[in-house]
Amino acid sequence: MKTCSLCRRTVSLRKSHIIPEFFFKPLYDEVHRFQWLSTDTAYKDRYEQKGLREKLLCDTCEATISKYETYVSRLFNGDQRISSKREGKLIFLSRIDYKTFKLFLLSILWRAGVSQLLLFRQVSLGPHEEQLRNMLSQGDPGPFDLYPCVVDCVLHDEIPQFGLIVEPSFTRFEGHRCYRFLFGGFAWAFFVSSHGLPPAVKQRVLTEDGDLVIALRMLEELKYLDSFFRKVIEVS
Repeated sequence: MKTCSLCRRTVSLRKSHIIPEFFFKPLYDEVHRFQWLSTDTAYKDRYEQKGLREKLLCDTCEATISKYETYVSRLFNGDQRISSKREGKLIFLSRIDYKTFKLFLLSILWRAGVSQLLLFRQVSLGPHEEQLRNMLSQGDPGPFDLYPCVVDCVLHDEIPQFGLIVEPSFTRFEGHRCYRFLFGGFAWAFFVSSHGLPPAVKQRVLTEDGDLVIALRMLEELKYLDSFFRKVIEVS
């Protein structure tokens, strides 16, 4: 019996994913393994049988977050109807369920912040951790400019990079704390701050009306991944 990180009840805990399991599926080989590569020499490269998990949530909280994940999984599979339009390197999405999608995003950011797994060591939310926990426990997505996320579709040779998950990293953008994730063929940049967003960021994040603008970016443009690619070259 341990304390659930979300509801704070002392109960039996589930092994919870930080990044949802469906994002790991493109990584699995024929025996359901994926390869973990580390640029830190203190940690050995290895194979894992299932998406990274830890005992974090109770059954009730796990079921609540699973509802958000199911909705987003249906979006990725094309089973959930939304509208889309491409103009050059921008894709304009509309008719997204703002509350469900935003809570999905907040759940990943918060889980990464409370996780003890090596992969999420750079995500340190400080006082924002408790505010995010309260928002999730109350099912409150907050306004569009509170903990927003900029989403880019990551391509290599015009192909989305679904089979790549990279350790989240911390950076600053115009005075804002920003955590960069890469999974599911997308780069996700979470803005964690208490002051107003730059206009360029406001134009790119999910709105309460269900609109989201996604940019197409080449994998080679993500310079913060250079050390990771050097490691891949070394072991290939």
